[in-house]
Amino acid sequence: MGIKHLEGVISAIVTPLHSNGSEIDPQGMKRLINFLIDKGVHGLFPLGSTGEGILFDVATRKKVMDLVLSEVNGRVPVIFNVGALRQQDVLKLAQHSVEIEADGIAVIPPFYYGLDESALEKFFSTVAKTVDCPIYLYNIPSNTKNSISVSLFSKLAGRYPHIMGMKESSMNFADFYELVQAAESTHSTLMGNDAQFFPALAVGGSGAVSAGSTAMPEPYVALYNAYKEGNMEEARQWQEVCAEVKRMLLASFPAGGHKKALELRGIINGTVSAPLRQLSDHEIKELENSMEKLGFLGADRTPRKFI
Repeated sequence: MGIKHLEGVISAIVTPLHSNGSEIDPQGMKRLINFLIDKGVHGLFPLGSTGEGILFDVATRKKVMDLVLSEVNGRVPVIFNVGALRQQDVLKLAQHSVEIEADGIAVIPPFYYGLDESALEKFFSTVAKTVDCPIYLYNIPSNTKNSISVSLFSKLAGRYPHIMGMKESSMNFADFYELVQAAESTHSTLMGNDAQFFPALAVGGSGAVSAGSTAMPEPYVALYNAYKEGNMEEARQWQEVCAEVKRMLLASFPAGGHKKALELRGIINGTVSAPLRQLSDHEIKELENSMEKLGFLGADRTPRKFI
């Protein structure tokens, strides 16, 4: 462990399953990891929302962690989402991440019950005191009911130096801008909205934890590379493609579009976990048509440069 600054395109990867929807598909996971690394992503974010992480028990999540880290073998940073309903499970997953020498963990707030800032501070402090590894707070209030304020992030990061940054998925760009302004130069400020990747970089953000890039990494990597090379107009145009990819993949049920797109590209089986549902035949046909329009059918196809 010891990543100093997480940046670039961090793919929020799906979790490949066998067709029964209940067993991890190790070969599918290996194909996905190598596909993404070959396409140039800068890191992996397993077991998040797109990875259906909270639908798996602790033992299954540990199995996924072991499999991912073994296959990556140090080629890119791996940050595991350890969020869970029970604090005990969060700590078990965090400790396992340390034991297998992952590059860090991401922690969402407790969910279902509404908590005040004092309770959230105590929760994150407990995690930080339990494990000495890079920690990234993960703000996604639409799913957790509880929001991580920038002031709380700053307080916690000032107290615990191994809190290294935050993924901001509130979908409110003003929140992200406030985070960037408050963060230290050593902190990673990570955008969680694919439609705002380029603006996030433009205001000083470190990169994006991107769901769309798990299925179609090419435009996200191209956007980041263009930005780093100073080609702002090209980066802006790639942002249009990324936004279209987001709309296309979220047109149907959560995670289903991402997995089915990867199936259509020949990478994995597109099965999702219950209670998520599979895409209908009509939805699959619409997705296939959209992917064909953008040039994303097949793992080795070159996408159209701009829509």
